Amino acid sequence: MRFVTVITLLALFSVFAVVHSKEDNCDSGELDDCSGEPGDSHDDTNPDNSGNPSDSSEPDDNDGNSDSKSGSGEATYYEPGLGACGYQNDNTEYVAAINAVDGSDKAAFCGKKVCITYKGTEDGMDNGVKTRPGKVTVTLVDLCPGCAKGDIDLSHPAFLKLTGDLGPGRVQMSWQYC
Repeated sequence: MRFVTVITLLALFSVFAVVHSKEDNCDSGELDDCSGEPGDSHDDTNPDNSGNPSDSSEPDDNDGNSDSKSGSGEATYYEPGLGACGYQNDNTEYVAAINAVDGSDKAAFCGKKVCITYKGTEDGMDNGVKTRPGKVTVTLVDLCPGCAKGDIDLSHPAFLKLTGDLGPGRVQMSWQYC
């Protein structure tokens, strides 16, 4: 019984912390300033509207492992929840899961910003769906164990902002820490 009580208290504390961190990041008090919904007021030059604990420091480029700072592969999308970094996220935020190779050190990737670029295709179609080139900045909050090196799994709003449509399901992209 004590174990259940402790787990319940930890869950409540986590919810309380997430709610208060969102309130701290939503200065205007308007929902769409923090929701991550397509068409919202997210500014990719200052995209910290995720509601996650913020790491305001820049990534350390002197760790000798430049491969972990950028990559290219496929972008897919998923339904965020409680991720490997311990953050509870939902499908209104610009968040992502990095592949297990590039994300082998949680301390190095959790909370980091990643700038993703999708160049589109010559005919404007990708997997039979009309798309357009795009860019999005996301916060890394999870691991994608089924993703290959270079791949990133995005929340729905992030994938939609990147491609203009969820239909393709998987597109070629490049990314780098930003």
